[in-house]
Amino acid sequence: MNKAKTLMNFKSSLMVAVISLFMVTPAWATSGILSSAISKGVKVTACTSCHISSSGSGFKSVSGSLPAKTYSDAWRADSSGYTRLKNVINGTCPAGQAVNPTTFLCQAQMPNSGAVGSSSTGVAATDGYTVTCGAGTTNLYVRVKDLAPVLSPSISIQAKKGTKSSTLSADSKDGDTLYSTVVSVLGTAGTFTVNVNKSASTVKGIENYAADIYCRNAAGAKTSTKTVLTQNH
Repeated sequence: MNKAKTLMNFKSSLMVAVISLFMVTPAWATSGILSSAISKGVKVTACTSCHISSSGSGFKSVSGSLPAKTYSDAWRADSSGYTRLKNVINGTCPAGQAVNPTTFLCQAQMPNSGAVGSSSTGVAATDGYTVTCGAGTTNLYVRVKDLAPVLSPSISIQAKKGTKSSTLSADSKDGDTLYSTVVSVLGTAGTFTVNVNKSASTVKGIENYAADIYCRNAAGAKTSTKTVLTQNH
């Protein structure tokens, strides 16, 4: 009798343990999910091993692409077609497009619109951008457009990589639809900096601009480009 009761208690405990395991182990942590993803075109890389965790923990960040997100987040966003997982792992976005860190969909790099200067002074001012270029990058090219209102200060742009700098490119005509001449600086994947400058003037006012900032490979095709405004003047 006691033996039967002990066996029953053991089976009950085992059942609870199994149920608990299924409850705490997310589906994307199983080898079956990984196999299914691979069958649908998800590449096998060193980082895909983070999908096979029996505890569901230890998911690695997406290095150099979406530092605040994980592969599991991309899987959650599309757990059947794995399109978004492929965008993250395989880098399936067209040249010049990056993975949106929230939706994991491919997204074209938009011109960086901003305003530089002050309504109370005419002193020179600079907006600074940190630019992260993806794999295959050999250079960063930039240009700028001085937007309305039409004011006397000029707007220029310059790209830098370490000790190397592009020439300064200024928009020669304020308020039209044309950008300044394209300039570039050589550099491989990693961090670049870009400055958008407003010249000093006796005229007070804020200058609006649109900065076109793209990483490129040796063939001139756009590579992954991510910009962050780090100095807002």
